[in-house]
Amino acid sequence: GAIRMGPFGSSLKKHVLMNEGKIKTIWIENIVKNQFSLEYKKFITEEKYRELKGFTVKPHDVLITMMGTLGKVAIVPEDIGTAIISSHLLKITLDTKRMTPEYLFYYLFSNNTSRQLIRESRGIVMGGLNTKIIKSLLITVPPINEQQKITVTISNIDELISSYDYLPSNIYDNII
Repeated sequence: GAIRMGPFGSSLKKHVLMNEGKIKTIWIENIVKNQFSLEYKKFITEEKYRELKGFTVKPHDVLITMMGTLGKVAIVPEDIGTAIISSHLLKITLDTKRMTPEYLFYYLFSNNTSRQLIRESRGIVMGGLNTKIIKSLLITVPPINEQQKITVTISNIDELISSYDYLPSNIYDNII
C-alpha cells in the first residue's frame, strides 16, 4: 500500500465532483511546475469518500503524474486535510526513517529519472506510467542525514536560480 495508483477512471467520474465541499480530489492540474497547488479544486461527498478511502493522501506523500504530463512530482502539503488522488496520479507513502519525501522528490525530478520514466512509458495514443514502472526504478538511498544534506543543497541551488527571475524566460534555449 506504500505505492498506489489512483482509482480507475470510472470510479471517479466528473458528475460526482463538486465545486465545494470538505473532501478534496487531487488531479494532474494540482501538480504545477513540480509543486503542489490547490488552485484547481474539486470535491467529493463523504459517501463517495467512504467508497474510495484507500486512495487517501497524507501530508508528505509524494505524488507522480502518470498520464499526459508524465513524471511531474509534488509533495502533499501538511495542511491538505482530507483528500484522495484521481486516476492519473500515483502516491508514494514513505517510511521516513529510511527516506525523506524531499529526497525522493528530487530523485524523481532529476533529469535521469525523468528521461527513464518517459522512456518506460506505455500507451498507443498517449504515454502512461504504471506502478510496475515506478516500482522498477532503482533508487540510491543514502543514510537519512546524507539525504537531508543533499536536499538542503539542491533546495539552496533552486532558490538561487529562482532569484534570477529577471532573466528572459528563453535564456536556456541557447544553452541546451
